[in-house]
Amino acid sequence: MIRPKAQVCCVAFREDKMVLIRRVVAKANTYMQLIPPGGHIENCETLEEAASRELYEETGIIADQINLVGVISFITRPKNDHAICFVYFSDRNNGEIEAKEKDKVIPEWVDVEGFEDNTDIPQYYREFLEKALESKGFINCVVEWNDTGNGLITFI
Repeated sequence: MIRPKAQVCCVAFREDKMVLIRRVVAKANTYMQLIPPGGHIENCETLEEAASRELYEETGIIADQINLVGVISFITRPKNDHAICFVYFSDRNNGEIEAKEKDKVIPEWVDVEGFEDNTDIPQYYREFLEKALESKGFINCVVEWNDTGNGLITFI
């Protein structure tokens, strides 16, 4: 039986900007798009440890504090794949962005104002981030891919 995979991501905010990563691996679903830094949880690692580690590994930013803002269930029916991503925000962080994994991802500061119109960010992430920033509450949603490859988001 195939079980869902657990993942984390962490978006750092500083001076009206947020750090996202641009995937530069051609085989990635999000090739050349801007997405939150994140990845898989290592064995015996807490969600918070994983989110902070992934943020640092992919951006060079060190999170002094992180807050869980929501969960996204990514369901890809054509591939019978399911991942659950725990989303964190960090308003207290330090360090400068650095391309520590430049063969995989390039970190970029993105203006918070107007990010909703940035087509380099997938629509489902724009909708999630917008809702999370507006509500300041916990967000639960599903992003489901269909046969055409479009990711449709549903808030629960």
